[in-house]
Amino acid sequence: MPLLQEKLKAPPLPLSVVARPRLNDFFALNERIRLLVVQAPSGYGKTTLLAERLPALEQDAAWLRLDQRDNQPERFLRYWQAAIDTLLREDALLSPLSEAADCVEQLERWLGELPKQRAACRLVLDEFEHLTHPDILAGLAHWLRHQPPWLTLTLASRSRPALGLASLRLRGELEEIDLSALAFDSEEAQTLCAEQLSFPPTRVSLERALRRSGGWVMALNWLVERTTTRAGFDALVERLNGGHPDFVAWFDERLAEALPPEERELLLQLGVLERFTPELMARYWRASGLPSGWKPLNRRGYLSSGPTLTLSGTAFNGCLVSTCATAVTS
Repeated sequence: MPLLQEKLKAPPLPLSVVARPRLNDFFALNERIRLLVVQAPSGYGKTTLLAERLPALEQDAAWLRLDQRDNQPERFLRYWQAAIDTLLREDALLSPLSEAADCVEQLERWLGELPKQRAACRLVLDEFEHLTHPDILAGLAHWLRHQPPWLTLTLASRSRPALGLASLRLRGELEEIDLSALAFDSEEAQTLCAEQLSFPPTRVSLERALRRSGGWVMALNWLVERTTTRAGFDALVERLNGGHPDFVAWFDERLAEALPPEERELLLQLGVLERFTPELMARYWRASGLPSGWKPLNRRGYLSSGPTLTLSGTAFNGCLVSTCATAVTS
């Protein structure tokens, strides 16, 4: 199977990128941290953050940019091998993939072939939410338990990776960058405007935009890209809500990509509610005749668990525009 080399490279950065040195502490390389998880809904700059910060911090990294087709053990293992080989370069490449081995067996064999010592580096798996196959997840959980101390696995994901994060967190082996850390603060929003606009929006307008968007990077970029005057900026802030046609179209596209029709319809119907109990969901499912319960949506990251269930995502002026690509809260 020929491999797409673009999947093994960091993505190109946007023309204008706001550097985020306040997040540097999350990227400290040490032998204690096995896993860094960057988890947030779509549009919070997870990939951009990694693609900009790792070179700025001079951290050696290999990339694997995942998609839905990579949720197959053999295909995933071939790309994983190529990514690890990128780190090892010509020193000690991994042995060929064994067709008879499952994910755990193959990854354990490759673990035994890794050098004991090497300069600290990262392996970045981008769009990790595409990986749901139990064999792949079991193999990666096994890899993490035995990963050499010079390697830090780094995941960018819309959903919470099913890799035993609670155990890693308790052992102090997990670093996490979540939605609250990724949301733009006042200084970053000012930098964004200063770099792209020929006028400075007033501090009051900018703070209002931050409040209305919750610091959602995509929404702030939308503001900047569509305005040329201070008055225009203020007018767009007034229209900054989840019901704007631009965000509705984006929301529909994400839902169509991520969900089968019956789950998509359900999620849109639930969008009018702020919270609901599992009992209410069970009654709805029995009445609708859908074969599955609410738990698949929970696992995919579209619902947040607790005493009641809520739609996960940024409550963007009453419209949950990022529900389709968000994370189950931990």
